[in-house]
Amino acid sequence: MATPFLSGALSLRSGGGGASCAPAISSSAAYSAAPRRPPPPLPAGSRPIGGARGRILCRAAAPASVAVAFPPKGRDGPKDFLHISDFDKDTILKILNQAAEVKAMPDDIQMGKREETRDVARVLSGYNDIIMARVFAHQDILDLAAYASVPVINGLTDYNHPCQIMADALTIIEHIGHLEGTRFVVYIGDGNNIVHSWLLLASIVPFHFVCACPRGFEPDEKTVEKARSAGISKIEITNDPKEAVKGANVVYSDVWASMGQKDEAEYRKQRFQGFQVDEALMEIAGPKAYFMHCLPAERGWK
Repeated sequence: MATPFLSGALSLRSGGGGASCAPAISSSAAYSAAPRRPPPPLPAGSRPIGGARGRILCRAAAPASVAVAFPPKGRDGPKDFLHISDFDKDTILKILNQAAEVKAMPDDIQMGKREETRDVARVLSGYNDIIMARVFAHQDILDLAAYASVPVINGLTDYNHPCQIMADALTIIEHIGHLEGTRFVVYIGDGNNIVHSWLLLASIVPFHFVCACPRGFEPDEKTVEKARSAGISKIEITNDPKEAVKGANVVYSDVWASMGQKDEAEYRKQRFQGFQVDEALMEIAGPKAYFMHCLPAERGWK
């Protein structure tokens, strides 16, 4: 019987390592202590959508630098929802070309190196109502939140990956029907940022979480203790993957060498022998078990 494969939302794909607590907004990097500046007046031709805490502006016309082909079919005024067909070809190609330029220079900002984090945070706060950042060092997201005057969402760090786990939790609910009370979410592999986010979620929502990893690759002890001391979920850390997956609802895995660990790939490949999720391991889990991976996956390894 083929094992079902579940994957979280593509827009929340993990790069391989790093993330924070259970909510999508990191508990350790959510809101700056500094008071938020009052919102600017609405631009001409705009109207607010939403409550007092947040608003979305729908403009009757885009900035002059972008040509937008709406409203269609004689409808005048702002729109609550835009379809791709509301834009003309030149606008769409311009957006794609700009996106390609941004992807081609990932180190342009060099936060904490070329630009101090406090300066980046303050400048971005002036342009945006919210900041979502994928960084490497977890301290960078904490510093960004400390100096920003708008909410900061942890998109990925080397410590945790909250958005990924929220997407995965949604996927579990969609396919199993519930997350709370799930008998087993069993993680096989490195005790990395993905594990830390599962542990932090388990400190809030009750389910049975098991992490099976080689000795020396266990998750952060303080994070494990935080999840256990919350008294919400049953938490197990083990070095026996075959015993761990028995009766699992979900078997979850990630790359063995994540962010900043590619030079350890061959070493880790040897150390993680026996922790590969294959047909034999899924048979032990049982016919109702789902397999999940945060992607990208290195097939044939894990």
